[in-house]
Amino acid sequence: MEMHSLTVADAYNVIAHIIEVLELEKAFESKVKERKIFESISDKLEQAGLSFRKEDYTSVFHNLNTALELILKDKCGIPTTITDINTSNVIDLLVKYEIEPYAHFSESRKRVTEVTNRVKH
Repeated sequence: MEMHSLTVADAYNVIAHIIEVLELEKAFESKVKERKIFESISDKLEQAGLSFRKEDYTSVFHNLNTALELILKDKCGIPTTITDINTSNVIDLLVKYEIEPYAHFSESRKRVTEVTNRVKH
């Protein structure tokens, strides 16, 4: 049996991963207790903060984008269970029907899409 030597950095990464798994498990257990399936706006903002502290900037933008999507859906009365409607779709609808401040929404869509695409690619 071959043994691999671990560096301090390897040990740190393993411990960080275990902590992350335990945090996810704890969050999941609390959601089960609350009978809550979908994550809330505050959940996504909290996750963005955790990702920022871990310097996982891709996840920061993903969580902030999802939080924005949830806020827009809430304000427009769109059920969060409809997952085919994302942030840019909601903003497109607001611009299309000229819901104030639609000029700002148009610029926001451009920025959100731009940042999201950069992060994804």
